[in-house]
Amino acid sequence: MKEDFKPGEIFRFVKRINEERKNKVWNIKEVFLLTDGTMAGIVELEDHRRVPFKGEILIEKFSEKRVMSTYFAYPLDNGALISGVRLEDNVDVPFVIRMDNTVEILNVKIDVTDYFLPKEGRRAILFPLYLSDFQRVGFESLPFYSSDTKIGTVFLKEGVSFKEDVMKKIKRIEIKGNWFLMGYGAFLLPSGMLAGIVELEDGRKVPFRGNALIERIGEKRVIDVNPLDFHYLSDGTLVGLVKLEGCEEWSLFKGDAIMEEIGGEKITGASALHVLPGDILAGIVKLKDDGYLPFKGDIIIEEAQGKRLIDAKFFNSLPDGSLACAVKLEDSRYVLLKGNLLIEEIQGKKIIDVRELLSMPDGTLAGVVRLGDGRSVPFRGNDLLEEVQGKEIISAFFLRCLPDGTLTGAFRLKGDIPRSFKGIFFWYEAEIFLI
Repeated sequence: MKEDFKPGEIFRFVKRINEERKNKVWNIKEVFLLTDGTMAGIVELEDHRRVPFKGEILIEKFSEKRVMSTYFAYPLDNGALISGVRLEDNVDVPFVIRMDNTVEILNVKIDVTDYFLPKEGRRAILFPLYLSDFQRVGFESLPFYSSDTKIGTVFLKEGVSFKEDVMKKIKRIEIKGNWFLMGYGAFLLPSGMLAGIVELEDGRKVPFRGNALIERIGEKRVIDVNPLDFHYLSDGTLVGLVKLEGCEEWSLFKGDAIMEEIGGEKITGASALHVLPGDILAGIVKLKDDGYLPFKGDIIIEEAQGKRLIDAKFFNSLPDGSLACAVKLEDSRYVLLKGNLLIEEIQGKKIIDVRELLSMPDGTLAGVVRLGDGRSVPFRGNDLLEEVQGKEIISAFFLRCLPDGTLTGAFRLKGDIPRSFKGIFFWYEAEIFLI
């Protein structure tokens, strides 16, 4: 699978594919490049059906039956795309689109449950996985990705084992006659050992490493683990946010211990954790005075440019190893913090609040800010998107950064009737495409 999109490639695809379509493509649910550079993935149409695509071919029907939903779409090493869809008559169809665009329906059962794409763009799967009889179709193991590590199905299907006393503790569910372990993340450590999160029969979610469950950290039982803030260091040490028995706040753990202070300052909780290059921990922690503040390494960032910080939210790690988040000042406004720089206005407009915050592939900040007139509008870098089609945007939401540098999201215009109506925008450099 190729990694690098050309700048604006997805934006141009969306414009081109929608030129003569009545049922527009209005959401890119998943997108990647095949080995020959062809774009593929899953798109959502205006009628909310989710269909796979390869190049400019959308698979919308099989035998005149409409595709209603797509379970998965994965690139194969030979340049083909394998996918599974459900038709309007509730029939499931697994198939392959080969490099020459011929479509072959597979006479095997393929079930994949619960996978997601992290913002890094690499493929990650939740732990329960079943691909039955996949070897019969003559392919090698399907490539999956978690963090920066390639995981093959053979490893996940046959190479993961727990001792019997451990297996009895893990919750299982039955799907179509197959049993799945209930899991919420898995990755390979540098040693080749698998680690992740599983749910136990008693409802607790705990980390595991190799074939051992981590049910306690220190003297307290683990009740929950946040899968979005669960990582590992280069030596294989696990780090993350856990809830411990009797504690309301998330706690930051490293290895087999809870981190109770940073830079000599006591912390009582955490709301975000990332691992920056060089195994530097960064995120947002709660101090003893109940305020949440960003930290990097052993430094808690309590002020910026001479201004005291009161609170923090929406943590982002940037490609250059710096951090970004929204921070609250003493005048109660939430503004942007990027590295050591406070950003209090965009295009001369004062920021009152930050509603969403993302980082583009090149580290440019994007999101939604509330202005002094009460409108919540999209921004990207130093640019605001305040109006389209001659009408003011009064709110924006559900923003996403695509790997080609496109920002997309939903918006509502002044005077929209009903008030819940929303359009979709795709924004690349100075170009805006609306649906």
